[in-house]
Amino acid sequence: GNRRIIGRNTYELPHWKGYRGGTRGKIWIESDDGKFKKIIDIETHVSSPVLVGQRIYFITDLEGFGQIYSTDLDGKDMRKHTDFRDYYPRHLNTDGKRIVFSMGGSLYIFKPDDEKVERLEIGDVESPEDRVTSVPSKFLEDFSILDGDLIALVSRGQAFIQDASGNYVMKVPQPLRVRYVRRAGDTKIAFIHGTRDGDFLGIYDYRNGKSEIFGENLGNVFAMSVDRSGKFAVVANDRFELMMIDLESKASTLIERSNEGMITDFTISDNSRFIAYSF
Repeated sequence: GNRRIIGRNTYELPHWKGYRGGTRGKIWIESDDGKFKKIIDIETHVSSPVLVGQRIYFITDLEGFGQIYSTDLDGKDMRKHTDFRDYYPRHLNTDGKRIVFSMGGSLYIFKPDDEKVERLEIGDVESPEDRVTSVPSKFLEDFSILDGDLIALVSRGQAFIQDASGNYVMKVPQPLRVRYVRRAGDTKIAFIHGTRDGDFLGIYDYRNGKSEIFGENLGNVFAMSVDRSGKFAVVANDRFELMMIDLESKASTLIERSNEGMITDFTISDNSRFIAYSF
């Protein structure tokens, strides 16, 4: 019917030193009188709750990897419906009978009746003949302009460097789950390498092909910038911290910590002397 559901993740950040806090995922459902009652409260993320029939479907990493789960309208009888191993599902949506979601750069249909998952085959998008569009990657996630005509980009969790024409492409020798590539000097890029334990900052020198991952766990990074000189990086994480990392010494400095939410709106001055951010 017209009942509404709301999903929200809250980050609980205790104040004693060294404790990282934790995320709780919660879902509320609207009752007949227009009020909302909480039906799900678990110690991990939840996202994209949708209502199909008499069950609520949502995404959570309850067992360490993002899957589609469901409960009844009282938050009981929780069931796990998928067993994905390569990518997390994202962005559940529904027409009331089927569920569509994205995963690894593709779209999928999940049918609750028979619990089948089918990949949707989508053809090329047509453009007017007088328009020329250069697409560096079919699954572009992030990019950064390097010196000259080189571009660094992320596609399906892997980093690449290519020239503007797309004729020359070089893969950065890192495993999957790479995000946020940024220019870090004349011949280097900085990137975020994600693991199950957290995110780590990496540097790749495309002149000599050497790559290095810094040892400090940065939590889950949701924004990153590097100053023009390539001397330091600034990252924002889900611990509600804004941090600066010296790319030469690898030392980190805590700039700010919030008790309310992530600090992802920031910029570095052209002369690398100042970092401006909203808080």
